[in-house]
Amino acid sequence: MINYIKHSAMILAAASKGDPMITTITVMLFSIMLTVMQEAIEALIFGGSFKHFLDPIFMCCFIAYAAYAVYACALFNGNKEQTNEQ
Repeated sequence: MINYIKHSAMILAAASKGDPMITTITVMLFSIMLTVMQEAIEALIFGGSFKHFLDPIFMCCFIAYAAYAVYACALFNGNKEQTNEQ
């Protein structure tokens, strides 16, 4: 499972060309869209949205993934600099 997280963070870093601000905004947008989609499905099924006890845990997971994506950007930029030096 951790390999999937590492791989996805490196792909995100490569897609953003190593810019940590873009990766953080991308992860924040995924978090917002997950919340919007979840609330829309609840409104369609139950007639209204409600709060879950797991919502803070999901937000913590997105915050941790955003931090790891910034670390992946540092690795991506470090590898890019090493290949330019050779």
